[in-house]
Amino acid sequence: MSLVTNGGYVSGATTSSGDVTSGPVVYSDGGTGTAVETVVSSGGTLTSAMLRPGDMVTVEAGGASYFTSAVDVTGWGGASSTLFQSSQENVYGLSTDGIFSGYISAAGDGNYFTCSVEQDVYAGGEAYGASFTTQYLPGAPTELVVAPAEQVIDSGGLARNTLVGYMAEQNISSGGVAIGATVSGGLQLVEPGGVARDTTLDGLSFQQLSGAGAVAYNTTVNRDALVEVYNGAAVVDVKVNDGASINVSSGGAVSDADIGSGGVLRAGSGATLTDITLQNGGRLDVSKDTLFTDRLVFNGGTIDITDLTGTGTPDYTFSGDNRLTITQGGVSETILFDGVYDPTKLLVTTDTDGSTLIDYGTPAPCYCPGTLIATAQGETPVEALAIGDLVRTASSALRPIRWIGRRAYDGVFARGNPDLIPVTFEAGSLGNSLPTRALTVSPLHAMFVEGYLIPAHCLVNGGSIHFDSIGERVDYIHIELESHDLLLAEGAPSESFVDDGSRGMFHNAGTFAELYPEAETVEAVYCAPRLEDGTVLEHIRDRLSAHTGSTVRMGLLASDRERQLTGWAVDLLTPSEPVALEVLLDGRVIGMTLADGPSGVVSNGAAAYGFTFGLPRGVTTASGTFSLWAMSSVKAAA
Repeated sequence: MSLVTNGGYVSGATTSSGDVTSGPVVYSDGGTGTAVETVVSSGGTLTSAMLRPGDMVTVEAGGASYFTSAVDVTGWGGASSTLFQSSQENVYGLSTDGIFSGYISAAGDGNYFTCSVEQDVYAGGEAYGASFTTQYLPGAPTELVVAPAEQVIDSGGLARNTLVGYMAEQNISSGGVAIGATVSGGLQLVEPGGVARDTTLDGLSFQQLSGAGAVAYNTTVNRDALVEVYNGAAVVDVKVNDGASINVSSGGAVSDADIGSGGVLRAGSGATLTDITLQNGGRLDVSKDTLFTDRLVFNGGTIDITDLTGTGTPDYTFSGDNRLTITQGGVSETILFDGVYDPTKLLVTTDTDGSTLIDYGTPAPCYCPGTLIATAQGETPVEALAIGDLVRTASSALRPIRWIGRRAYDGVFARGNPDLIPVTFEAGSLGNSLPTRALTVSPLHAMFVEGYLIPAHCLVNGGSIHFDSIGERVDYIHIELESHDLLLAEGAPSESFVDDGSRGMFHNAGTFAELYPEAETVEAVYCAPRLEDGTVLEHIRDRLSAHTGSTVRMGLLASDRERQLTGWAVDLLTPSEPVALEVLLDGRVIGMTLADGPSGVVSNGAAAYGFTFGLPRGVTTASGTFSLWAMSSVKAAA
């Protein structure tokens, strides 16, 4: 046994079979070897020691070990049968910056040998900055499920800033504490009574918590990483980033969680959720028996109640205290939200698997099935396109499809939501004989007109550009390229998909992270300026009207009264006749009026009639977006 006593100092020591032995090393075939045990007593210091297979260092209370490594297997091996060896550091004092690398390699005859390395941190001991990893040497059987490199933190032990690398493990026992660990390709296992603080999970990494008292505080979960919370365990203050997940089983608990865009939290029956924030593009999968102990902050994204199933559109109410009650198949579920919400942006639908989806936010712009998109092979229906296909842009460039988003809505639900009612551009409605045939898109989908990206609903004119009818369901599809660009849809320039936080609105949003695990969330960059209101838009609308069969022109005027609308209308075919109108709030009819008074407005050379419309009780001019329909046409004009 090598002994480093009080005041002693050993630098660059290599423990090897030439030193004093501590007993046999047992091979699976009954052979023996030798190993060394080094003890660092109180006041002693061991620096840059190298452990060979079978060696052991024990750092007693008051002793210190710096830069110990267990990484070199040079000259070791050659056994003809399966061989297991290990080296170990026991820490009762201080160990800093140790490097521990386990190995699995071929033994030369089809078998393998394993060299495991372990650091045990006992009561009073502290390990700082240790790193652990596993290497598979040539010929090693990679299907082995082992952790040849492991840090074990026992009761009273403390580990700080550990790096848990590929196939390595950090095991936190009852009473043990780990602070600041980075898990990159390995596993952090928190046993009952163990505590992990400030852990970061990167890449294909795992954090598992199981049993009463197992707690993780302030965890950051990055792409491809997974946190699993089992019965009795808890995760507190966790950030789930793009491509990362948390699974919470019955009896497990998560509190103060921020689910970012592309992140997923799955909570089963009997799981407890507290202080959850769901960001735009994030996903929360819950059971109807998941326990919410307080309100949910719903900034966007999707909630899937996986076992609240049925067909058709669920019945739901959203009350003034932010209480959402959903009834599906005779079963009701209530979720309380925290914050200020626009009820018109809540979308409650039935997924294709029968579960209940809750979305909040603005639906993504899309094409309807049947739309012909210009490609390298000619015009192709949008639903027939595939990732990698080359599409032709408005600049005549050929660009590959990066991703395709798909979403469907129940017809009854869509008809009551103005952001989902399709808009149809009849052939020639955009001028220059474009589109070449009728083109139907979602109302928020932008067309490229006179140098601007203009949402379809802003161009509705009551004639050749109109809201379309909806059947039993409405399907939407969108095409994403490497960057935002203009596709040719029925020959007309029309935008590709850009992720402005709306990717989560697609049913297949999760496939993007699977296809592109290294992709980062970036701010949306548009290929042209967007235009949604103002005099420039009105001039464009007037010019487009010259291409339509609609003869009605109409508009709203500024009003200084919060309960009253004023506006004008004229039918250019019969300019001397008053015009009957429907008044809409966010796409819903709230009343009718007749434009039959003076307005002072002249449109296309014709004096327009004016109207005044008193708003219903509870509605003010700040309640939303108002628009008009000409009663002489079943098509809408905004």
